[in-house]
Amino acid sequence: MPKTLIITGGSRGLGLGIAKRFHKKGFRVFSIARTQLKKCYEIEQIQCDISDPIALKTAFDTVFKTINELTTESIVLINNAGMLGEVDTIGNISLESIQQTIHVNLTAPMQTSALFIKQTEHWRQTNSMDLCGWRNS
Repeated sequence: MPKTLIITGGSRGLGLGIAKRFHKKGFRVFSIARTQLKKCYEIEQIQCDISDPIALKTAFDTVFKTINELTTESIVLINNAGMLGEVDTIGNISLESIQQTIHVNLTAPMQTSALFIKQTEHWRQTNSMDLCGWRNS
């Protein structure tokens, strides 16, 4: 039975490295990211801006239409997507920039985890990981 990884921000940098490593370990890998890689056939890519909750739900629906509990040994979520945001003294950073940074780095990963938990709440083996650590259930 296959193992599955869902990773946000898996199209470049650390996220791409994690995605490729899991693939080498035998996982079926889904990357949910704003950009898609050309000629990266080992990773199933879903283009999505995770800061858009409707697009994020659609991305999760797409993933879960192709997998199911009975044929999946385990499923892992890694919340990797994030953004640095504007770098300056706090008085020089716009409120919009602060809000967008918080939304992408805090709210969106929480929404992603909530969707993952809802979709897998009756599954035997699930894991999720983000900046706060590792969740086993």
